[in-house]
Amino acid sequence: MTPREHAERVLASDQIGCIWSDDVTSWKELIAKEIEAAVAEAVKPGVYLELFHGRKRVGTDEKGAAVYEELSDWGEPGPVFGPFPYFHTTYVCDIKFDDDKELRIVDDLVYYAGVYYGDWSVFGSAVFLLSGELQQRHTVYVAEDAGFRGCVGTDFEPNDA
Repeated sequence: MTPREHAERVLASDQIGCIWSDDVTSWKELIAKEIEAAVAEAVKPGVYLELFHGRKRVGTDEKGAAVYEELSDWGEPGPVFGPFPYFHTTYVCDIKFDDDKELRIVDDLVYYAGVYYGDWSVFGSAVFLLSGELQQRHTVYVAEDAGFRGCVGTDFEPNDA
């Protein structure tokens, strides 16, 4: 139930007739408290990680360096992970979160599920709650889709390469 639906239910209920108490002095205050309680229930604490501007690796050049697909646009939107207590980047090597989860950073790109993402963003629960687009891209992290653990150089070959 959305906060708005909850507030409408309270307005339509018999609770409006008995709203005078020590804590609540007006119907507006009651509605505000009901909406606040519904939002607090809907928003889980923590932060989210969004990957975007994705492209695929298409091979290597004559020197063995990775070659990524040429983009005529911004690239593909990626997954949104969360909520987690934190995201931590180490030496532009990886992004760690939730004690045992990590994503590889290869050639300045974040790798997940066969796609290399040029951008990533961290945001709070309120941003996630207000964006239907981010909610649609919400993804359960799968370790196998993250590739190998540990720092890697440009010779990184994920399981699906």
